[in-house]
Amino acid sequence: MKYITQKIEYLKTSRPTAVNLFNAMDELVQIMHQALTTSTSTSTGDKQSAIITAITKHAEFMLQRDLADNQAIGKYGAEAILK
Repeated sequence: MKYITQKIEYLKTSRPTAVNLFNAMDELVQIMHQALTTSTSTSTGDKQSAIITAITKHAEFMLQRDLADNQAIGKYGAEAILK
């Protein structure tokens, strides 16, 4: 988790005005922490698997949310253009 957190912090410095990117990274950090705290295993491999699974599931959720947002923006924009 330390490695991922370091990479996230680096990404934040590379795009200081990317608010949506910051929000997404903060969400992923929270998801990682939740995966660690809810994991009952003491095995490092099991904890890593829990983090990977949680990040993957949340990334898929984020993709669907982003698609829905973009479709709504496109629909609203198209309606505005056609008026």
